[in-house]
Formats: sequence, structure tokens, C-alpha cells
Amino acid sequence: LLRVAFDQAECRALFTLGDALSGTAGRVEIGADTYRVSKIVWIEPAEATHWIYHRLGVMFAQANRHYALKLIGLVEALQFTVYRPEQHFDWHIDLGSGQTSARKLSMTVQLSDADNYSGGALEFINAPTPAAAREIGAATVFPSYLAHRVAPVQTGVRRSLAAWAYGPAFR
Repeated sequence: LLRVAFDQAECRALFTLGDALSGTAGRVEIGADTYRVSKIVWIEPAEATHWIYHRLGVMFAQANRHYALKLIGLVEALQFTVYRPEQHFDWHIDLGSGQTSARKLSMTVQLSDADNYSGGALEFINAPTPAAAREIGAATVFPSYLAHRVAPVQTGVRRSLAAWAYGPAFR
């Protein structure tokens, strides 16, 4: 499902916030260091970020009308990710072990203007990605078990925000 999460001014505010925080290299729990090449920053819940969490929580609730999953809310901090040329995140699902095993819905919000980079497409296996997913402020919501990737960025810089809604174990 695709929805507009933030307007251009809000995306610029998120950009500024994410770029101001210290980050780390994006990594995966298992696999080669080349599997995911990016910079990630965790945006923790706080008074200054409440508006972001609130907006995404409402969007998850709206999207869940389609999926009808039992959700309890957001458990992890939001992930601000920066991809530069030749950086990417290969095919993966957002479910894992431990805490990540309770992820139900994933959301990726496009923060960069589509004209500011080439490549870097969000892609899914056996599911089309709406063309509008590249538009600034667009949020793509999908089940966390759906395989996806961020293709290598060719030029420019791609910034995005990732969030996950949690719920009881799948049955």
C-alpha cells in the first residue's frame, strides 16, 4: 500500500534531523558486510520526535485496515538510512530472531526527491513497486515477511525512513 506520509517541508526536517545524528554502517545479523552498504541512524522516541511517531502510527493503523493484522504498535526506534552511489541493501525480509520476530508490517518513507538520485529503487519479489514510491514523502507499507531490496544507487543520495509495526506471533 502506498500513501503520502510527509510533505516536502516535513521531509526536509527529517533530513536535517537524520543528518545531524551520528550514524553507523548498516549491517545485517548474518551474511557478508557487502550485503548491506549504507549509513543508518536511529531516531529515538522523544518529545521532539513525537510528531513523527504519531504520524507513522496513524499510517500503520490506516494501512492495517487492508491487512487486518493484530498490531500493538511501534517497538523499535525509527531507522533513517542514507544510500550513496554503489550502496544498497540486497534481498531480505524484515523478520528475524528475537525482537524482530514480532514485526508485522514494514514501512519505508521516501525522503529524497526522486530527481536527486538514480537507481536505488525499492523492489519486491513477485510484487510490483508503485512508481509513486519514489516521490518525496511517499510511504510504502507492506507485510514484513515480503522479500524486498533497495537496488544500488547509481548517482546522488537516497534518504529514507524505515519503521515496523509489531504484534503477536503469526499463527
